[in-house]
Amino acid sequence: MRDKQYEHQRYRLDNKVKHINNESNRKLISSVIAISVFVLLFVVLFGSMYVKSVSEEKRLEAKVDEVDEIIIDIDNGDYGAAYIKANSLHYTSDWSSEVEDKWDNTRKNLLEKIEQAEKQSTDNNDSGGFFNWFK
Repeated sequence: MRDKQYEHQRYRLDNKVKHINNESNRKLISSVIAISVFVLLFVVLFGSMYVKSVSEEKRLEAKVDEVDEIIIDIDNGDYGAAYIKANSLHYTSDWSSEVEDKWDNTRKNLLEKIEQAEKQSTDNNDSGGFFNWFK
């Protein structure tokens, strides 16, 4: 009789342990799935931002020829076209501040060159006349 009681208690204990193991396995599996989903979303989100940043950097690198065109426009006195082209050099992705600073500095330098060349051009054209006496 004691053996049957012992076996019954052992059976109940084993079932309890199995139930606890199954419950902890479910919690573990659900935790792993949740973490995996979070990591996957993180990778997809920042991966797409990185790809966008790289493609925009390539687009701006392709505009290096346009920088040469801006300098030619400045030399030819076409300041309006040079100003428009220089203002098109914007890095809009938020991935890299170094790349953004590089293109901001390039744009600012070009705009300064345009302004200086335009000022020199207007100063050279205003060599005579009644109103130049008052400068």
